[in-house]
Amino acid sequence: MSERNKRVAVITAANRGVGLWIVKKLAEKFDGIIYVTTKDPDKGDSLLKELKEIESVRYLNLDTEMEESIARLAEHIKQTHGHIDILVNNTEIHPVSGIVFFYRDFLIISALINSII
Repeated sequence: MSERNKRVAVITAANRGVGLWIVKKLAEKFDGIIYVTTKDPDKGDSLLKELKEIESVRYLNLDTEMEESIARLAEHIKQTHGHIDILVNNTEIHPVSGIVFFYRDFLIISALINSII
């Protein structure tokens, strides 16, 4: 199956706590690619080492306070897959951007997630 035909999940701030838990739980049942993001690339390297047994995990650097960083992620997903099936914005809500913000084709809603599946 080509990359474009696979289901896609993006979990922001996935390197610890709720974000990391969501990635691990999602990987148990999700048949697709799981993108994990961190603001700090060094934490991303550590995260990939921790999740090395989950073949479906990919890493992308993302700073949700920087529009160009959001644009890079959006463009990568758009060019590689053309869609997102699951998006968990686990980052803190930036006071300027508020709870909901729109960038190109993606609507990102900050929320507490009790269960993915």
